[in-house]
Amino acid sequence: MGARFETLRRARGFNETWWRYGASGLAAWSYLWGSSAVSGEALEIVERLRTEGVAVTHVDRLLPGSEIFCQLRHHVAGLVADHAGEIQQARRRRSEVRQVSMTGEHPTLSPTDPVVRFLLTPALADVAGLYYRMAPRLLECKVWQTVASDADPVRTQRWHRDRPGDRHVLKCFVYLNDVSESCGPFCFCPGTHQGGGIAPSRAAVLEGKVERFDDEGVESGLDVLRCTGPVGTIVFADTTGLHMGGRSVFGERLMITAQYGSAAAWQRPYFEALDGPADRSTRYALGIGRAPRVRHLRHGRRAHQEAET
Repeated sequence: MGARFETLRRARGFNETWWRYGASGLAAWSYLWGSSAVSGEALEIVERLRTEGVAVTHVDRLLPGSEIFCQLRHHVAGLVADHAGEIQQARRRRSEVRQVSMTGEHPTLSPTDPVVRFLLTPALADVAGLYYRMAPRLLECKVWQTVASDADPVRTQRWHRDRPGDRHVLKCFVYLNDVSESCGPFCFCPGTHQGGGIAPSRAAVLEGKVERFDDEGVESGLDVLRCTGPVGTIVFADTTGLHMGGRSVFGERLMITAQYGSAAAWQRPYFEALDGPADRSTRYALGIGRAPRVRHLRHGRRAHQEAET
């Protein structure tokens, strides 16, 4: 039954109208009638996502005056301290490509987790909501420390596309330290996302469930955006487009990776969610509550604005 249901959801995902207003149901209809005016920065981000597949912004532009990023950094500093031994061991093994996960491959999250609270603030959720045109779900939420390595690039450090687990694949990367060219910035080929109109000149090789591309061919044949930036940089990307995580050569990269999705996504979340007190939009985003109605969307936005002031 599970395999048949997933096949049906994939088939329905090819029809934009059914995917949004049929399979996603209340999440889309409520958003259609209940979404409030959003910031100009969020609108610009979504416009760039639709045309180029990638958009780079900063916490100061998307969440001006908010304290939640400071709380997030304090929380992640604690995670780094807890994993100090693993990080030091990784630094000594430069002959290998190393990433240290601060959260584990399949973390357990709660509505009060500072990382969750940051990713589901109206400012960030607005970007996902506008892109999907429905209340968004959270499908992935991890914190990574990438250390410098002398090894050749492997896996996500080579050019590839993500296999769609939804009609669109919207990911968010938040830099928690300054990321230069030597720190392994996220890289993207603008316009190569689904509907972007630019296709690579060479065919992909299927490795498991991922389409890998010849790195040299991509670099020489397509425009490449290397998303460097100071701490607080936020990168949104539709990763059906060609992308890779750069290899850290000298510096290091501390980063949050997240993925937003729709109610109709056939990809299951990469985390377990604990129940807890939260507004209906947050509970829905974590998969522990029903889709928010119009009044929930409006009340949640007002409550967040009051908390920030």
